[in-house]
Amino acid sequence: AIDQDYPHTEVIVVDDGSNDESISVIRKFGDRIKPLLKDRGGQCSCLNAAFAVSSGDAVMLLDADDILLPTAASLHARHLADGAVKSCGYMDVVDAEGRSIGRRVPLQMPRSGHYLRDTLRHGLDSVQTSFTSGHAWSRDFLERVLPLPEDDTIGPDGYLTAIDRLFGRLEFVHAPVAQYRRHGRNKGPSRFRFEASYMKDRLERKRHRIRYAEEWMSRLGFEPDTRRLRALGDWRLLLMQHCLWLMGEDEERPSIREIALAPLRTGRYRPWSRIRISASLLLVRLLPARASLHVAGILLGRTQLSRGRRLTDDERSIIPVTR
Repeated sequence: AIDQDYPHTEVIVVDDGSNDESISVIRKFGDRIKPLLKDRGGQCSCLNAAFAVSSGDAVMLLDADDILLPTAASLHARHLADGAVKSCGYMDVVDAEGRSIGRRVPLQMPRSGHYLRDTLRHGLDSVQTSFTSGHAWSRDFLERVLPLPEDDTIGPDGYLTAIDRLFGRLEFVHAPVAQYRRHGRNKGPSRFRFEASYMKDRLERKRHRIRYAEEWMSRLGFEPDTRRLRALGDWRLLLMQHCLWLMGEDEERPSIREIALAPLRTGRYRPWSRIRISASLLLVRLLPARASLHVAGILLGRTQLSRGRRLTDDERSIIPVTR
């Protein structure tokens, strides 16, 4: 963050109530950074507090386990110069030691432009973006929508990417701006647990994000297609919903059409991968309950893991079938 080639940057480091040696490390940087020491409140509270003491026209959020590339600020500044709400760039995926694993997030960057109409018609999954450290938002936008809720149901990027397209043009940088470090504590397939409580939490976080977007649409006077806005969209979430239905939880069973078409509607994978995932989901949907849960557990735990990592016995454990 402090090695950016863009000359007009300020680096604000938030210590969210640490109980280790973080504060002494922060102080070693002197006036190269602006330290902000606060009581523990979570990631959204860190953004709210940091934004209040910031002065830049554009704001990037840097997760503690990611790395900004030196050109990130200059690329974002260039793409935000004409009044865009957000600039979003690729993130190169590296392992815990910083070695490239040959992937980028997202797989394919959307075109720059306005996504309000698509979102109102087709929901939040109408545009794919990067993770937290790949974004920069305009100050004008953040002044309108902050402070964010501090319940930490979802992270700040979850809230902001749900509503930024309601306020204007999104710019997508077709170059890497950061490195996303994949390690044992990331959220995602590598930490997936085939447990009802875990899957219900994942679904609730998505629905919480949708409700937040709905609230802002109402404030701004927009009328979305409510059915499509509330649809889960992501095939993993639909598969979790299917599993929860089989487990006797209070979830509707996704239709065959809904679950088979979900991978085909995303730009997140290459065409052949979309077809393969769609065929696998059809199989899961048509298999008997126990076999369906077993295959679903493999799909949810293995897809997108680096270098063919296999599930552990704990990750593959199946909850008793009730349907």
